[in-house]
Amino acid sequence: MYRNQIRAVDAVIFSTPEYAFGIPGVLKNALDWLVSSGEFTHKPTGVISASPLATGGDKAHASLVQTLKVMTADIQEEYKLIVPVVRTKMDPNGNITDPELERSLLTLIKHLAARISNANHH
Repeated sequence: MYRNQIRAVDAVIFSTPEYAFGIPGVLKNALDWLVSSGEFTHKPTGVISASPLATGGDKAHASLVQTLKVMTADIQEEYKLIVPVVRTKMDPNGNITDPELERSLLTLIKHLAARISNANHH
């Protein structure tokens, strides 16, 4: 079922925190189940990492991007976003309060949507 769900969508966006300078084990495990089955082959894929640290979860981000590239996901620079000091950009309810972060997220989504639209027209 998990494989079918990934196969059926036009694009995927991952948003992950950084734990011990890496991606959460459950996310890595979920991806490991798909490494050789091809669901991510050329699939437009967004990668967002966030951290309370100034690094924005860059190590988790790099790890996730590398894993997805091994799976031949389509990851362009426009589909990636690192969010440093995330707690200063959201309210206690998880709403975005930082206009630049909001613009960055919308831009990432617009780029993915354009890629999907172009793929569907060819």
